[in-house]
Amino acid sequence: MSLILLIVVFISICIVATLYLVKGNTVKASKLSYIFFSSTAVIWTCFLTGVYTLFPDKLASILWDSSWIGLFILGVITFIYEFKNSKSYAFSALIICLINGSFYMFAKIISSM
Repeated sequence: MSLILLIVVFISICIVATLYLVKGNTVKASKLSYIFFSSTAVIWTCFLTGVYTLFPDKLASILWDSSWIGLFILGVITFIYEFKNSKSYAFSALIICLINGSFYMFAKIISSM
């Protein structure tokens, strides 16, 4: 399951990077984009390595929900901010944001069964 999600994320990043290279956009990403992409990598790494299981159940639930919802909100803010400057960074943030949001919803539905 997690391998499939990683493959989807990797393919979407490759598509956006290819669009960026073909377009030849010389606008640099803002610090907000770097924060968003690095926090996405940290949260996915924490999820895949099982860091959330090291905490008690209540704390893990709070950390899980707040990190994924916060990441989704940060992705939307990054998309809106970067849309004016660089469309390639904006759409890469949007794609990753939607993947993260759909994964969070999928995980919540599966865990509530």
